[in-house]
Amino acid sequence: MKTFVGYRPEVRTVADGQEGMQIKLQTRNVLPEVVVMDKRLWEKDLKYFKRMFLGEDRWGRNALIMNEEVLSFDNEENNGKMCFRASASEPLIIDLPLLGYELHVDLVNFTAINDNETQCNILGYFHYSRQPGMTCTSTMAISGCSAMQAWFCSFVLW
Repeated sequence: MKTFVGYRPEVRTVADGQEGMQIKLQTRNVLPEVVVMDKRLWEKDLKYFKRMFLGEDRWGRNALIMNEEVLSFDNEENNGKMCFRASASEPLIIDLPLLGYELHVDLVNFTAINDNETQCNILGYFHYSRQPGMTCTSTMAISGCSAMQAWFCSFVLW
């Protein structure tokens, strides 16, 4: 899938042996409004987003969002519940060094609702690619765990 800022994501199924496909991209009708906000508040929201999106364990703490500047956040209260939303103007690029992968996320929706317990909803298109030069053996050496441990930990991440 290719993504370009200004166009809606398009997902198509391609049949085996199918030749040629014409895709007409639809533009997004509205440009996001520009809001000037306190950098400290944005950094606080970014820290919360990372905790909710990447996690607080060793895997999440070592993950790095390479293009944080594309993120914007919105907080509002609705019926006594805090609602936190995140959006990205282009796909997020996330370095996952302990897994040896780079993750691209076209974030469609990220919402965290805090009642007595936080509920987090994530919708997006995810694409993993192995980092150049990384093998399963080198990944296990960096992460300090066996393939079985890494496999079990992957359920915690996603």
